[in-house]
Formats: sequence, structure tokens, C-alpha cells
Amino acid sequence: MMFRAMMALAAALQAPAAPPHAAPLHADWRVLEETRPQPWQSADGVNHLAPLFTPDALALDGKEVELTGFASSEEDGPISSFTLYANHEDCELHLPTGPQVYAVVDLARPAKLPHGAITVHGRLVLVHERTGGVFYRIADGAFSVTPA
Repeated sequence: MMFRAMMALAAALQAPAAPPHAAPLHADWRVLEETRPQPWQSADGVNHLAPLFTPDALALDGKEVELTGFASSEEDGPISSFTLYANHEDCELHLPTGPQVYAVVDLARPAKLPHGAITVHGRLVLVHERTGGVFYRIADGAFSVTPA
């Protein structure tokens, strides 16, 4: 039995080390904002917007990213999902203008949102559905407060 344990230890020491965890890519709102909402109407007469993603946006699909923005939620306590906007939603000069300027963030663990800018870390998912109204989601998200 001791021999097997020593052999397992020797094999583990010779095994290649796990690759270091890759740093998240910095996602830039300017890239995400280049996605064009393509209006279309379904057979039942309902108007929709379908995303026409740029190659730069498509390159971020499924990647671990960090994205800085302003969080919005109707909840006061810990939450598991919220909307992250490119600009502060109360700024009348930078009102959100479409699904390319926000992302729905699904947190890995519920947390209370701080006020001000935050940086979200998670897996960016481009939503290819033509009827959802959301172009971007961040899965398994976490956030940190962005220094002023």
C-alpha cells in the first residue's frame, strides 16, 4: 500500500502543472455598442430587434471578461441578477438607447450592489435570440467597486 502511495506521489510530481488561470479580457463598451439592432416583425405583427454583432464583439463571446459600468436593480438587499449600463442611467446626456448599451449580469453568489461604477468579471455571452431584447449577458459574475 505504501508503494502505491509513493508511486501516485511520484506520478503527480511528474505531471505537468495546471496552466495559470487566464486574466479576463477587458471588454470595451465601444465594441459592444457597435452591434446594430436590426428591426424585424414577426408573423403575428410584433416588432423585435435582432442583434447584428460585429466581428470584434463575436470574438468576446464565451470569454472571461471584465466590464465596467453602472449597476441598476430594483432590490435593496442581496441580489443574484442585475442590469449593468455603459453610462449612469440618471445622466440625461447619456441615456441608455438600446440593447447594445447594457448587459444582464447573473452573479455566481448573491450580493448587495454598491452605488457608483463597478467592474464586473464573468463569462460574456452574446444572446443570438431574435426576440429576447437582451444582446449581452454575463454569466457566473462577480464585481468589484471601481475607484473614482
